[in-house]
Amino acid sequence: MRHLLLALAAAAALTARAELGKEYDIRPAATAGAAPTAVNWQNANDDALASATSPEGLAPILAHPKAADALLARVKPAYQTDPLAAAQIAAASQLVMLPGRVTAPAERELWTGALLRAAQASQETYRTLFLLDQLRWCGKPDQAAAVRRLADASKDGAVKAFAALVARELATAER
Repeated sequence: MRHLLLALAAAAALTARAELGKEYDIRPAATAGAAPTAVNWQNANDDALASATSPEGLAPILAHPKAADALLARVKPAYQTDPLAAAQIAAASQLVMLPGRVTAPAERELWTGALLRAAQASQETYRTLFLLDQLRWCGKPDQAAAVRRLADASKDGAVKAFAALVARELATAER
């Protein structure tokens, strides 16, 4: 649950727009009233959040590659990702790792494949790093070589360094 709350806090920081299209100033020097806090966002969206991140809410996403791809396509450059989408992504990455879930191995295979495809196709640094970070927590050792190739092929220093770290972690993980 703590990981979900941390993901929610990060997700709230990712968005520059409220649900009604109101502009918010998210710069560090902005006044407290200029941007919603993660807690305010969570409280205002609690029912939708609970439904979207529940195993039942995630089941369609983890059952079909196109649904997983569609959710991951909602990851935008910094401060533009819908917080609900970010929370769903974090919840899916956690759900596929839960021991004892009969469907977890197949869901993990589908989900990590979608994360890897999305990271490989991404042309935007923030988006690529976000996707790699999710893969870091639920990826499989047999994906390390593909992540290493992504690191080697990248011209972006941040992507190159982080992808190399993720590849190392996946290669040495006992999952």
